Amino acid sequence: MWAARGEQPVGPSPGGQRPTPAQTAQRVQDGMPWQPAVRELLDGLLAGAPIDEQEPVRVAPRFDAYLAAVVEHISAARGTAAPGWVKAPTRFLPTFWWPDGNPAFTATCLVQSLAAFRRRGIFIGATTLSRI
Repeated sequence: MWAARGEQPVGPSPGGQRPTPAQTAQRVQDGMPWQPAVRELLDGLLAGAPIDEQEPVRVAPRFDAYLAAVVEHISAARGTAAPGWVKAPTRFLPTFWWPDGNPAFTATCLVQSLAAFRRRGIFIGATTLSRI
């Protein structure tokens, strides 16, 4: 889905290391757009990078909830417990959010959104986390 928007793939951080969730949040707080930052984190996690327990700084409610959902989803897929910070009230939204922003996909995202996202009020398509 990200590549369909014409965005370039993002490689590892300088030094060849994939960022942790905490480093990803810091990068977004420092001005990196959230979508490429999350893609880079997701690439690392899907390649087997460990999920550390360090709680990321809070950046903005939507980003904070999205980051927690990514980490919770990957943890569940691995069959491991998610870090405790993903359950903090600040990692949930008070209102629904469709990151895609396209009203035509609202109903589809309501049905397809992954559980870790849906329980936070975030509605994404089934292939949003798919990487090529």
